[in-house]
Parts: sequence; C-alpha cells; structure tokens
Amino acid sequence: MIPLFYTCIVFYLLISFLNFFIYQNVMFFKDPIVILAAIGIAGFIKLIDWLKSLSIFNPHKEINRYFIRPSISAIEAYIIMSVIFLTVLQEFTLILNIVLIFVAVLVAITESAEKKIDDISSQDPKKEPRKPLQHYIDKFIIHATPFHKLMYVIYGISICLLIITVIFYY
Repeated sequence: MIPLFYTCIVFYLLISFLNFFIYQNVMFFKDPIVILAAIGIAGFIKLIDWLKSLSIFNPHKEINRYFIRPSISAIEAYIIMSVIFLTVLQEFTLILNIVLIFVAVLVAITESAEKKIDDISSQDPKKEPRKPLQHYIDKFIIHATPFHKLMYVIYGISICLLIITVIFYY
C-alpha cells in the first residue's frame, strides 16, 4: 500500500509541476482532476503489474517476452501519457495523437530489445564481483567489442532523434 501511495505522490507532483511550468498558476495544483488522475495512474500501474504477474503470462515463452508484454507496456504508456495530457493541457488526447503513438511504440520496442539483450548476454551482473571504474572503461570503451560499438551507435542515434523530435515539436 505504501508504494502505491508514493506512486500517487510522484504523479501528483509531476502533473502539478507540468501545470506550473505551462500555465504559471500555482506550484501544487488542487484541482480534483489532477488528484484523481494521479490516483488513477498509480492504480493503473499496479493493475498492469498484477496482470503481468498472472500465470497466463509465462515469462519463459518467447511470444510473451517479445510481443505480449511489450504490447501491454505500449498500451500502458499510451494511456498514462493521455491522462497526463488531459490533466495538464485540458485536452482529450485518446484520439490518434502521433507523438503519443510514437512514444508508446518506442516503449514496446525498448522492452523487446531489453529482453533480447538479456537473452544474448553471457554474463550475470549479480554474480560478477565489484571492480573499479577504470576496469569498465578499459573493457567497454577502450577495448570495446563490436556489440558494444553497435550499442553506442544505437544510443547515439536514439539521443539525436529524441533531441530533433523535441526541437521540431516545440
């Protein structure tokens, strides 16, 4: 129950700060819509976590790992962002908003890629002993494998696309 309360507080503060930066009204918004939206988002997140933990979603099945769970995460991200847009901008955005769909699809792709990287990774980070930072710099930056170099390129392109999207959207 305490994590649910903390999640409600975090989303309330997020929505209040967004309202403050957009409308310059008050720092802590007392509108019941904002409070109900924060409670709804937190409850929805807990509901999705509960649905993901059900036995029908076997995490070892490939279709569940790469398709069903990322699809649920995309729908979750779309609904949460729609509710935040509704409370902050006071416009109903459950229509086909291209930015929300783009971000939701990126959430699904990211989750699928994360599962695939976990599958092909040969090391378990919990079993590896702690080493100094210089060891990791030498291993992953100076003497990087082709996989690590590819990941640097993908991360760089993703960051550039995000910056370009934000610049052209505003």
